[in-house]
Amino acid sequence: MSDTPEPTLMICTHRRLGAAGSCGAGGGEALSDALRRDLAARGLGWNVTEIGCLGHCLHGPNVKAAPNGPLLHHCSAEHSDALIERLLAEWPKSEGMKD
Repeated sequence: MSDTPEPTLMICTHRRLGAAGSCGAGGGEALSDALRRDLAARGLGWNVTEIGCLGHCLHGPNVKAAPNGPLLHHCSAEHSDALIERLLAEWPKSEGMKD
């Protein structure tokens, strides 16, 4: 068993009540599905986890890359492949993180 952390993308899918913007209302669930599909197509074994809130509702959908990755705003299912490309190029591999 390896101690190397698996890359994880945490997708906010929280829906706020009323007219206020939120990641869930902005397509967080569709983004999560698209990332799973596009990561599998690339053969990347990253985890995709839907979470409640990242605290940036007006800038969503939001994605937090872990470990030690960026918090990305205004993400969309239509651009999930570009988001993966950006992470592959910019996300520093931490302590032997697996691909």
